[in-house]
Amino acid sequence: MKRDFRIYQTDDLDKRYFPITAFFNAIPDRDYLETIERMSMGFGTAYNEVNCQFPGDLDPWENTFDGIMFSVFDEEVIADYPTTYRFLKEASKSYSEDNPQDFDKINLLIKRFAEKFGITDTSDALPG
Repeated sequence: MKRDFRIYQTDDLDKRYFPITAFFNAIPDRDYLETIERMSMGFGTAYNEVNCQFPGDLDPWENTFDGIMFSVFDEEVIADYPTTYRFLKEASKSYSEDNPQDFDKINLLIKRFAEKFGITDTSDALPG
């Protein structure tokens, strides 16, 4: 049975990261691989009121930022790449447990994300 959420908001997760948790939980299974592939190339996306935005997604007149902006309704947080990677790994672990046929593909996409954004801790993106 598929789980309702990929990432559960717990006391261990800083509450300011709620938009990141909401984003990964909002991605439908049918869109998960495509969304993570887009993220691994530096492109954001949105699902309903939840948004992930990279600096390259901005129009020339918009204020730029360093990192990745996640937002849900009026709440937003700009996370650095290692923080986003941490959430990406956690969400992808849950996704791959529910969709084991996609394990190799999701693992490859996680490693691509790490390479693109200079994350050095790429020891086995997902255990398996």
